[in-house]
Amino acid sequence: MKMTKGLAWLGLTVMSASIVYGFLYGEFMTEGGIILGSILGQVTLIDLYISLMIVVGWIWFREREWTWRIVWLIFVMVFGSFASCLYVLIALYRCNDDPKVFFMGKYAR
Repeated sequence: MKMTKGLAWLGLTVMSASIVYGFLYGEFMTEGGIILGSILGQVTLIDLYISLMIVVGWIWFREREWTWRIVWLIFVMVFGSFASCLYVLIALYRCNDDPKVFFMGKYAR
């Protein structure tokens, strides 16, 4: 679990820096049009959102309350891997190093 926490922290840090950099120096409308105009850009976005939906499915399975399910769904769809890494970190710290609780949440008990 310690290595997983380290990887989640690394992912969260890299994504935080990337998001800040993108907002400071990128032009969403111009660059977004280039990405969406490219076949590889479209494939990359499809790939990203399929992966994010798998993470959202896991979150949906783990969370007890509908409110939190919806909040995390929106958060992951808007902030992508940043939100996924944040959720993984929260789950890791709450599971007390029990892999069953980490993966299954409410169904582990």
